[in-house]
Amino acid sequence: MLAGYFEPSDEERERGLKQPTAAHRKIAELVVKGYVRIIVTTNFDRLVETALGELGIEPTVISTSAQAEGAIPLAHISDCYVIKPNGDYKDSQLKNTPEELADYNQGLNRLLDQVLDEYGLIVCGWSAQHDKALRNVSERCKSRRFTTYWCSRGHLTDKAQRLIKRREAQVIQIRDANSFFEDLVESVVGLEEVRQPHPVSVEAAIGRVKRYIEDDRGVQAQDLLTNETKRVCDELSREKFPVCSDLTPEELEGRIERYRAATETLCALFATAYFYGGAKPNPNWQRYLRWVAAPRGSEHQGETLWHRLERFPGLLLLYAAGIAGVAAHHYSLLNDLLLGTKIDTRAEPDKNQEWQAARWAVEYRHRVQGFIKLWPEYFKPVWERYMKWEYQEYLSLRLYDALHETFRGILLGEAEYEKCFDRFEYLLALVYTRLYNQHKGVGFWCPPPLGLFCVRSAAIYDRLPIVQQLEEEVKGQDWSVGVGRLFTFNGVADPDEFEETKRSYDAHAKEECVKFRD
Repeated sequence: MLAGYFEPSDEERERGLKQPTAAHRKIAELVVKGYVRIIVTTNFDRLVETALGELGIEPTVISTSAQAEGAIPLAHISDCYVIKPNGDYKDSQLKNTPEELADYNQGLNRLLDQVLDEYGLIVCGWSAQHDKALRNVSERCKSRRFTTYWCSRGHLTDKAQRLIKRREAQVIQIRDANSFFEDLVESVVGLEEVRQPHPVSVEAAIGRVKRYIEDDRGVQAQDLLTNETKRVCDELSREKFPVCSDLTPEELEGRIERYRAATETLCALFATAYFYGGAKPNPNWQRYLRWVAAPRGSEHQGETLWHRLERFPGLLLLYAAGIAGVAAHHYSLLNDLLLGTKIDTRAEPDKNQEWQAARWAVEYRHRVQGFIKLWPEYFKPVWERYMKWEYQEYLSLRLYDALHETFRGILLGEAEYEKCFDRFEYLLALVYTRLYNQHKGVGFWCPPPLGLFCVRSAAIYDRLPIVQQLEEEVKGQDWSVGVGRLFTFNGVADPDEFEETKRSYDAHAKEECVKFRD
């Protein structure tokens, strides 16, 4: 007889009537996540049960004395209890009159006593005005093991205020139940993200950032990168990489490997974000690079090489982003990375100097390699392990080796990785050449660099695929939205400036390659 009041007709279902509200569904989400185990409702309807069923939860429903007497212990609940002390519309034992609501039978009283004694409470949508038996359950509970939160939309009844005082409940002013439970679930999910442990593997970290990108969850992706960057910065402290250590080839090679290990996860996250995250620049990425690349302290003490090598983690991060940007053809990101990012070059605030990332990368790479070349007696075991051309670009080779595993899951294989690495170094060299020529070399530490692509095939520079490919691209219609984004003036790609820069660099590189071959 009561079914028509509680069960929707087809028309009502289409209009969304007699269906679970947002509050019902958010409560169901809290059950799925394990935060809610027991729901007590004075309503006769089955909206709570319906919302739970939509998420695959089949609750144990207790609405009669017999069900309460035969219920399994609360400690052994598998999913969820829904306790309906006033009954269910399909039962014959509904409690609705003042006399019926004055007391519960022994089984329900015992069960509700246990719930209020052993669990925290969120009270929402209950005035406490009419349900005397439920008020009695609350009043006779003496323990305060867990907090009670009482949601109120405005004025509280005298009976509600008395229960709030007795239970020392926290009153929360809400707009309505829907918005309250929506906010609650959002807060719980946010805490879950914050409390998640550091990913146990690089693969796990990559998987998380991919999901965040696919689901357009930028805040979570940013939190993941921020936390990992902070962890890396802690790992790079001078306590772990002292600058007063002895200058030995073993320490050089060991330090580079330890830097690689410390930044492995962050490099993978950077490469994934630059490859999959779209072409729109993200200012936070500049911030992460600045943090990692920043000097770790004063350069007045310790070995010069160890000071210079402190930039290696920043180079790893910049190369990871740059190679990924090249592979995905995200040249706006490369422009933002190489020219838009400013990196501190000195630790002392009064002497601080910022360089664009392209200049910073080339000049610090040069300074490390230059130091090693100047002291061959110290590093003979190092350069004896490499061919002459490899030693010529020792740090580039170590960057190549260190990032090889990072791109195993992004690029198709060795050939594509080498192609993207070489193309990035070529573009980096061109951008540096442009800056160098604009300033006529004044204040710069070194001329434009070579790179692995150069020394690897010094005898055939003019026929290098990456050199020829760029020559063809500048003639194409898509050049201005491709590589041309690295050569813009007032926001407009300038092919003339690009061609002049390329001619200047290619002439310099060929001249250096001739010296190298000789």
